[in-house]
Amino acid sequence: MAGELDGAQKVILLNYKLRNKYDHIFLKRDPLAEVSQNALKTIDILPLPGRTPENYKMVLYRIEDADPEKFKFTECITALFMVMDCSLAADSDDICDGEIIIYDMAGYTLKHLARTNISTLRVFMKYTQEARAGRVRQIHILNAASYLDKVLSFVKPFMNSEIAKVLHAHLNGSDTPYEFFPRELLPEEYGGNNGKISNIRQHWWAKLKEMRGYLMDESRWKLNNPNPEITESIKNLEID
Repeated sequence: MAGELDGAQKVILLNYKLRNKYDHIFLKRDPLAEVSQNALKTIDILPLPGRTPENYKMVLYRIEDADPEKFKFTECITALFMVMDCSLAADSDDICDGEIIIYDMAGYTLKHLARTNISTLRVFMKYTQEARAGRVRQIHILNAASYLDKVLSFVKPFMNSEIAKVLHAHLNGSDTPYEFFPRELLPEEYGGNNGKISNIRQHWWAKLKEMRGYLMDESRWKLNNPNPEITESIKNLEID
């Protein structure tokens, strides 16, 4: 038990360290700002209703507007973290036992990859793998493109071994994803019966608007009167 508590404390501390060190990603945010609205119209970040039989939550990431010129990576990651924070708060009374992450590559091109900000990618990978509540149980890449190897070679330097082990790629039209999770938990556009993407999107847009004050209250995400040792560790925080 003591070891579990110590591990949880380390996760919480790293969470706050990253938020305070990279405040342009985590703290300087407004879901109604133009940059946020543009990001939310470019990509979909959709925690899906329901749970798997194992009590896992499923989250779908997809390109909504495939124009690479509109793909602003850091702004998209900031929007993603806002949705993640809202989702975690919404689930506070119904904790899941892990997450299944689904990336749909449809519409994603090498031009999108070229617009990836390496510094932001490092922060994203560090945070999602080490600094947030909830364990990633599976990652599925749908509609895997022929250039997936190039994408993975870009990301793998920041990926830990546990995440690499649960990563699965699936070709267009393949039924292999449903060996891992129930098809019916996907939106209708993916052959499921879990609602339409447009309705799920509107739900989370409304949730962001509803929780705008929560998201923009920087005091909620800052360490209150941290001791000098913690302050110094935040200043010196480096991401490999």
